[in-house]
Amino acid sequence: LPARVVMALPLPAAAACAKALLGTGATQLLPEAEIWTEVFDRAGGRWMADRCAGRQGVGQCSGGSIYIGARVAVRAEGSIWILACGAGGALRDVTRRYATRWSGVCSARGSLGRAWDVAVARHANTNEDVDTNSPGSIAASLELARADLLDEESMAKQTRREPIPTSKAAFKRHASYVLNSQLRTQDIIHPPEAKPVGLFRGVEKVWRRSDVAELRTPTQWRRLGRCVREDERPVKTLRGGQAKVSELFGAWQTELAPEMPAESVAREDVGFTPIPGTNNFGNIELLDADSVARLPPDTVYLDDNLARSAAARLGIFFAPAVVGFTRESGLPKPRLSGAVIWQRDAEAVLQAVAVERERQQIEEDRKRRERFKSAWRMLIKNVLVDLYVEDRHRGAIGSIDLATHQQDAPANFQKQSSITHEDLL
Repeated sequence: LPARVVMALPLPAAAACAKALLGTGATQLLPEAEIWTEVFDRAGGRWMADRCAGRQGVGQCSGGSIYIGARVAVRAEGSIWILACGAGGALRDVTRRYATRWSGVCSARGSLGRAWDVAVARHANTNEDVDTNSPGSIAASLELARADLLDEESMAKQTRREPIPTSKAAFKRHASYVLNSQLRTQDIIHPPEAKPVGLFRGVEKVWRRSDVAELRTPTQWRRLGRCVREDERPVKTLRGGQAKVSELFGAWQTELAPEMPAESVAREDVGFTPIPGTNNFGNIELLDADSVARLPPDTVYLDDNLARSAAARLGIFFAPAVVGFTRESGLPKPRLSGAVIWQRDAEAVLQAVAVERERQQIEEDRKRRERFKSAWRMLIKNVLVDLYVEDRHRGAIGSIDLATHQQDAPANFQKQSSITHEDLL
């Protein structure tokens, strides 16, 4: 049977982590992690806690339902970080199976949730090599993949069965319901005849997330392998001031994009023609991890911003690579990184990049020395000015102090001070 080890990590919530880092919260040692095992029930098509793990606090009741011992129940139900690891080393986040309310777990994870998902996804694939010559190894690998798929569907159903939240913050991360005020700019209720399931506190509409559709621009749909049909009018138009920013379309206005034949270049023309596969702006979009593998034949991607200037200086054909988008003043702007060039020109461009980087380093050192010299000149100038002012006005300051002292002295003192040597004789 497929089996794996489950661990409830005793890590605190995001807010407690922030307090610990800032030193504002009470520091205490973390408890030991709770560990138990799960096996896949072929008949029920689900992962279940191992019957043999009862001595560790986890077991299975005679009726088939999972029970967790008192010591583990508190930790498992209250933990927001529960991982399962199989024989191949693949990690799975199984917190949803043991959490009473998944929305509460998402809220407790806070800003750490996205980093956690990325870390788990990075180790989701097993490192175990499948022996393609062994039918048993292939069957075991297929069964494990099927078990993970059924498990994901089971946990998703469990999450969707959560009741309607009682607080506004819980709606934000709920898997089934959302408030009308929490809809994003690109969200719309579809189909139009959909009705709200109720009112939150008798005022605000509550919608099913299944009735909320996300609108996208034609470019965004093209990245998902779909294209907007002709003569379709945008459902919503976003504007920034008086300027039209983008037009948004729904999935029901799109269709599968036809497969474009790969642009082929004759062998004798490789390196002497523009880079194929560019968009209307002359760029190549590399927006996912598999984009580099889909580059046109005989081309290579150089992830160096100096590659564009080096290729332009050498007069080599290249296409800037778009790796993402940013927003400036509310308008989307492509984020460029590196360039796509012909394979035959890669060595020459890399050499030019190395020369350009060395030149920039020398120029940066020269500018830094100039800044140091300028700072020293300014410091010496200020010191000399202070010395000049002090030396130039030292006598005037002494005269002013003496005159002030004589004005403030008593009259008899001034009279005595005016007696000459002849008067004393």
